[in-house]
Amino acid sequence: MRILLISTSYNNLTQLIHGKLREDGADVSATLSLSDEHLRNAVKFHRPELIICPFLKEKLPKDIYTAVPSIIIHPGIVGDRGPSSLDWAILDGAKEWGVTAIQATEEFDAGPIWATRAFPMRFAAKASIYRHEVALAALNLVDKVIERFMN
Repeated sequence: MRILLISTSYNNLTQLIHGKLREDGADVSATLSLSDEHLRNAVKFHRPELIICPFLKEKLPKDIYTAVPSIIIHPGIVGDRGPSSLDWAILDGAKEWGVTAIQATEEFDAGPIWATRAFPMRFAAKASIYRHEVALAALNLVDKVIERFMN
């Protein structure tokens, strides 16, 4: 299976997902979201069957997400939308939070949900929660995304 990772930066989460997909036997490439034209060229070059966006702050161009199933890994629970989701969960003292795999559509974080995974919140810095709980939940979600895509 050919998978293209699109990310705002090649952060820890993107690296973990990239490594996991390779270990699982996927033909996976990664590109940064530098511009719409860059993304179009990456899609044209890699010819992915599936796009996964582990960390994306920008909106995907419509011609990409309508041509190739494109899944956004959102560090928020079902129904949560927009930026700073984990920040708000920490500030609000959420007891539980999660990560949701959402199909890209015209509206940010409003597409069909492919999978979700919850985790208990602990008292810790955002970076620590992101690198541990969010990363583990996202890795589990990737398995569900691949399973749903294959069926």
